[in-house]
Amino acid sequence: MTTKPRFAFALDYVKDVEVSKQFYVGVLALEPDRSHPTFAQFASFAVASDESLGGKGESELYWAVDDAELAFRESMVRAE
Repeated sequence: MTTKPRFAFALDYVKDVEVSKQFYVGVLALEPDRSHPTFAQFASFAVASDESLGGKGESELYWAVDDAELAFRESMVRAE
């Protein structure tokens, strides 16, 4: 098990999820893993039309670890 962060996925906020999804499916021939009227997820990225975490519609990058609690504890030790 590792606590080294690895890239999980990118999330881009768009005005119209359906138009964006049609581009990725129709032009790039990608298949969505999950789809909802406000969200479409592909292999390593997603588009959404709801509110971003920062409230400004900026793209977000997500990282993953095997054990979030252990990674947090290790980061606290390094910060001391």
